[in-house]
Amino acid sequence: MSQRILIVGDSPLSYFIARLIDAELSRLAHMQVTHITTDTDLVYFPTISTVLGPAVFRRKKLENVVLKKETVMSINLKAKRVVTNREVYSYDYLILDLMPVITVQEFLAIQRSAKEVVVHLQAALKQNEKLNATVNFAGDIFGCQLALALARDRTKLSSRTMRKLAINVTKTNSTFLDSFLASNDISLGCSKSPGFNVGQARAQLSWKKIKGLTVDGAGHALTLPSLNLEKFQEVFVLDAVNLLSSLWRSQWVVAKQVEKNIVSTLERKPLRVIDGMPAPKYLTGDNGQILLWGGIESRRLRASAVGALDRAFVRRIS
Repeated sequence: MSQRILIVGDSPLSYFIARLIDAELSRLAHMQVTHITTDTDLVYFPTISTVLGPAVFRRKKLENVVLKKETVMSINLKAKRVVTNREVYSYDYLILDLMPVITVQEFLAIQRSAKEVVVHLQAALKQNEKLNATVNFAGDIFGCQLALALARDRTKLSSRTMRKLAINVTKTNSTFLDSFLASNDISLGCSKSPGFNVGQARAQLSWKKIKGLTVDGAGHALTLPSLNLEKFQEVFVLDAVNLLSSLWRSQWVVAKQVEKNIVSTLERKPLRVIDGMPAPKYLTGDNGQILLWGGIESRRLRASAVGALDRAFVRRIS
């Protein structure tokens, strides 16, 4: 009898797990795998150099994994049931992706808002009207990269328009990162001037929709070191803060570890502890690039090398 693996989520991590499992299915022919996601494409942040231009990564079509573009309404871990806006799924094994992500649709909405602000400023200048605008970004890795990209866009506008557009990021927990943002003409804090706000990236699936999931005070799932649940060991949850990285090469390494544990579960073998080291954070702007990785803070060769390796990796998997 076929066993069913269900992958639910939108981040690159769940997509990579689906790709790795897809390659295994020639050996595990008795498995049926479905990936439920709200978006069939992804945004690759290390190459976002403009908010006003394209930045969409097209998913590679998988041969054995069925991709479903649907929205999850509820999950019952005890009943092994996932309800979407179109269908009800049962599973034998479940991978829940609760990693924060900015989807293609969210990115396109930010892009439209940025274009509207620029158009309004340019129109106001033509009419000699006094108008300033501010775009406020959250201080997470995604918000910082979007702010850096918009700051690069701003340098291509007329000098008069540039002076009218302020870009803010809420203060981060890294003075090194704050300094890099400031060196790219990004202010720290939040303004109430006309414009728009970009909130913190979030998981498309809220833990509140998952009946039977235990979370900590911050709303993060409580998992075993192997990333599955103690009470429901057939369920793997991607929700560790240490797993979050804008670098896809790093996400691929984590995906391989998770995929090996899933296969070990299928084959009733011991599971491995998933590496708990902090994931690298990489950002690029007009004034260089930086790498934050545990105690490493680099603005020079190491940051440049890591970024180049990641872009080469993405080209290989495209």
